[in-house]
Amino acid sequence: MPEPTLYERYLELKKQGVHQRDAVARLGVSEGELVAAFPETQYLGGNCADFLPELEALGEVKSAVRNVAALSEKTGIYRNLELSPMMGTAINLGGLDLRLFMRHWKHIFAVRNGEARAFHFYDTAGKAIQKVHLTEAAAIPVWERLCAAYRTDAAPVFETPPEAAPYENVELTDDALAAYREEWKGLKNVHHFRIVLSQFGIDRLQGLEYAPEGDAQKLKREAVEFIFRQCAARGMTLLVFVNNSGIVQIQTGQVHHVDRADGWLTVSDFAEEKFNFFLDDAKLAELWFVRRPGSNGIVHSIEAYDDRRNLVLQLFGRPADAEAESEAWRALIAEVRQQYGL
Repeated sequence: MPEPTLYERYLELKKQGVHQRDAVARLGVSEGELVAAFPETQYLGGNCADFLPELEALGEVKSAVRNVAALSEKTGIYRNLELSPMMGTAINLGGLDLRLFMRHWKHIFAVRNGEARAFHFYDTAGKAIQKVHLTEAAAIPVWERLCAAYRTDAAPVFETPPEAAPYENVELTDDALAAYREEWKGLKNVHHFRIVLSQFGIDRLQGLEYAPEGDAQKLKREAVEFIFRQCAARGMTLLVFVNNSGIVQIQTGQVHHVDRADGWLTVSDFAEEKFNFFLDDAKLAELWFVRRPGSNGIVHSIEAYDDRRNLVLQLFGRPADAEAESEAWRALIAEVRQQYGL
């Protein structure tokens, strides 16, 4: 009897109720390798820079972005896309609002499951960056046109990167620490924070540990649920950033329906915001309050990290270009620090 194929082994796990993400680990393959084995999958190569601008023609799509802890699903139009060799943006406040890190985008797949159709994007190791699902039947001819235009008989090649060495803390001298804190206080844009970190050779988490007094505080992970529930109860706008190595997806809007299901924190706001959010907060290794100068005043935010020190979730009370944070957001943050601070 021949050995079962990868797809057949996956189907056996699926019958047992194993989700695709968990099946990948049990099968010992990447998600990209598994999806490539599906009989109705078409490989469209790796020219993401040319392909991504084509997505606007699909009309409204559902964009799914996830990491080890969080999943963000936002329905909108893939418009206002600007790409460079390293970066990309699709700035659509309240809509499909994206920041792309293009060096990680390596593989495109057209995936069909019954009547459902989607485009999947993976990095060189086969980790999912973004999945773009069709939501309108009128988009099917566009999907078929793109499949015909980009389909290739070449087989996708996935490369497993070497295991990253554990991060080693950098001990700053007293002078270096003082200089770092001055750089922090002198920030004019929160996006420049990564530049400051690189100047001192430290990662983001250690940067919070070295923050000026009162500008960063470790929190209990339960603070995330409290924030979502309070934003819903108080009718507050919340910005939810979910990212992986290749993309940041940003939701800006009010919070409406917060619940728990199978241990996950869920926000089911499709009817009001075309947005759904799922968080396995047990996977959050560290949660921090952060206060930094921005282009329009002080910015208060929440940052969550996984057990590999990767940033997986950020929460803000206003867009970066807004005039100022609301007093309601600052009051909520003060409550969070008092009730959940460590």
